[in-house]
Amino acid sequence: MEDSNKIQIFDKTNSNFNLVNYVNGLNINFVGKNNKIVLKSDSVFENCNIACGSNCLIEIGSTRFKIIRLDIFAQECENCIVKIGDDFSCWGCELKCLGNCGVTIGNDCQFSYDIVVWATDGHAIFDSNKNCINHDESVDISDHVWVGHRVEILKGSHIPSGCVIGA
Repeated sequence: MEDSNKIQIFDKTNSNFNLVNYVNGLNINFVGKNNKIVLKSDSVFENCNIACGSNCLIEIGSTRFKIIRLDIFAQECENCIVKIGDDFSCWGCELKCLGNCGVTIGNDCQFSYDIVVWATDGHAIFDSNKNCINHDESVDISDHVWVGHRVEILKGSHIPSGCVIGA
């Protein structure tokens, strides 16, 4: 059975999706099956990485900025969704997902460098009945948000439009 992982580039000039095997400046590691990565044809990447588990959806919008050192870690995920809107600017950010949580970043967001967005604690904590008590939670960052140097955004966070987050 074919693993059916897909990398699609949306070309705005003719409104078509084109399947590709690689994207310049973007290292993609499919750990599992049935993943879909959707990028816009005018996005430019430098030293970026994506790792997907199974059934993950990663979408990165159109941007006039070069996306630098964006790392999306979802290699242990199933059904994870990461969506980044249009005109995203990034100089260095890690998005860390686990389980079936995800990250949404709106339009016109600017990220400095050494930023980490955690949609997980990275490990489970169990109570005396062996029930997990620290579930993963998605992160939602709205439009027009500026995230400064060395900021960490934790699981379950919702950042409203127009916010500036400093270290």
